[in-house]
Amino acid sequence: MAAVMAIFGGFSGFSGILAFGSAVALAVFSLSLMWPFAIARFETPWAAALAVFIAAILVFAIVRFAIKKTVRVVVSQPSDSIFGMVFGLVLAAGIVFAWAKTGLLAEHSAIVTWVSAYVR
Repeated sequence: MAAVMAIFGGFSGFSGILAFGSAVALAVFSLSLMWPFAIARFETPWAAALAVFIAAILVFAIVRFAIKKTVRVVVSQPSDSIFGMVFGLVLAAGIVFAWAKTGLLAEHSAIVTWVSAYVR
């Protein structure tokens, strides 16, 4: 998992990972804020869900584009890829740590079982 995350981080760069994560978080947040308004405005739940989904996709696209362009102006290309690889490794370690802390996958993964012995 760490190798896959590092390769993904190297190709998309720190700007890509940061933009994707921020865009997903803000899209989910905006989705939760827009849902009550959409239910009040539309008769059927399907129409409300479609309207909220389209709005969340627009928020995702705008936020991702803005953050990616802003970070790419500040961080040059070789540094962006290197920071992306490091961030991918840190993210993979954080996922394994979170799995070990919660006990999720402890009986299926030797690494998570090993880490959970030291975490608890």
